[in-house]
Amino acid sequence: MTSTEGQGSLCFGSGEETRSIQVDPS
Repeated sequence: MTSTEGQGSLCFGSGEETRSIQVDPS
């Protein structure tokens, strides 16, 4: 489940990890 390369790398971790990525608009 890689949403975006780089930022999305944490997206496959867990729900809490995904929230950290969405906080970054870049």
